[in-house]
Amino acid sequence: MKKKLIGAIALGIFFILSSIRGINYGLHFLLNYKRNFVSYYIIIISITSLILGIGILKLQEWARKGIIYYQIIIVFLGIILTPLLKKEILHLGKDIGVTKKEIVHGLTMIDIAGPIIEILFTLIIIYYLTRPKVKEQFK
Repeated sequence: MKKKLIGAIALGIFFILSSIRGINYGLHFLLNYKRNFVSYYIIIISITSLILGIGILKLQEWARKGIIYYQIIIVFLGIILTPLLKKEILHLGKDIGVTKKEIVHGLTMIDIAGPIIEILFTLIIIYYLTRPKVKEQFK
């Protein structure tokens, strides 16, 4: 039996916990407010994340490769879909009673910090999952 790396366990748990949070968040908005693109996007991304997280905990090679591709796709989707998501967030904010000033402030922070954090996080994950010692655990 292979000795699991702490990083792989932590990554798997992170993906599972974030996916549970995402599914809960997406379903909450889907069921309590109008159906919108953001809710469906969050649910689909979160289910994918859950599957990959479980695969990482089981040291499955497809999950290791899948997370690398997943992270790259998420960065590109974030860049491409940001204008659409901003429009949806503005409408959703109005539905739940958030002021326009609060929404604009939040979107400004997303515009500035979001892409930087997302790219750094992706690079760290890709670096970790492509290290020879880690790749060896998934074979």
